[in-house]
Amino acid sequence: MGITQKQVEVSAIDGISNTITIAEPQPSSSNIVILCLPAMGVPAEKYDALISSFATLGHIAASVDLRGVGLSSVRASRSIDFGYRHLVEVDLPAVLNRLGDLFPDKKIVLMGHSLGGQMATLYLTQTLKNIHGLVLVASCSVYYRGWPMPRRWLLLFFTQIAALIARVVGYFPGRKLGFGGLEARTVMSDWAYNARTGKYRLNGSNIDYQASQKHSLELAKFPVLNITFADDKFAPSTASEYLLSKLNSSNVSRRLINGEDLGLASADHFNWLKKPYLVSDTVNLWVKMLTPAIK
Repeated sequence: MGITQKQVEVSAIDGISNTITIAEPQPSSSNIVILCLPAMGVPAEKYDALISSFATLGHIAASVDLRGVGLSSVRASRSIDFGYRHLVEVDLPAVLNRLGDLFPDKKIVLMGHSLGGQMATLYLTQTLKNIHGLVLVASCSVYYRGWPMPRRWLLLFFTQIAALIARVVGYFPGRKLGFGGLEARTVMSDWAYNARTGKYRLNGSNIDYQASQKHSLELAKFPVLNITFADDKFAPSTASEYLLSKLNSSNVSRRLINGEDLGLASADHFNWLKKPYLVSDTVNLWVKMLTPAIK
């Protein structure tokens, strides 16, 4: 089976552009497109091996940078700010619409790593249009009570200090501080609010993400695959369950992966990307179970 890789530009309604990287098997035997949303500060190119492994299994797969990272046309600065609202309500709809234009006969499965999983979950609390499944990988709410003692207090302290630094500096210099990338101050504010309260309040949004959703009955049946890693200090299982509770889905499959499964000394928040094949195999098997429902 041959695999082609291409890049397609997409523009959001506010004029910010981004690039979708697509790995497509020739021919494709699958009726879905898997869209991967990266972790905070991680460029989409780090997921090239993952989307290629999906293509090897017969699926069209794509990745796209979060705003301000990688091939995104903007960078956070004192004069350029954005938050979760832009990622969820502006960028993601533009990307999904573009994929819908490119592959009108395909169904989309959203896959989010870490922060990408939070963004995907928030999007799905508002609409399930053309989305037929959610895969969360090492993803969780950052609510401090989801962490074991005493790490929960360290998490709470760090998230609030990070937001304060971003507000004072005008952005968060993550690379200099050893966490994340160059992050916008409102992204850090939204992140810190979730860590402090367990709730999602998207600065500048008119949507109440804590309110009961009109399509709650649909969400209850919505298929979710939650993949966690045994040595992941950034997404413990309890915190992962906090994020799952946002969807209230009873159709949740869970997979815990350890280092031995990956052929590595440990299985943590990021090192699975070095050997993504077990993750892609796990998603592939789950998708096959969904196939009758998404034809």
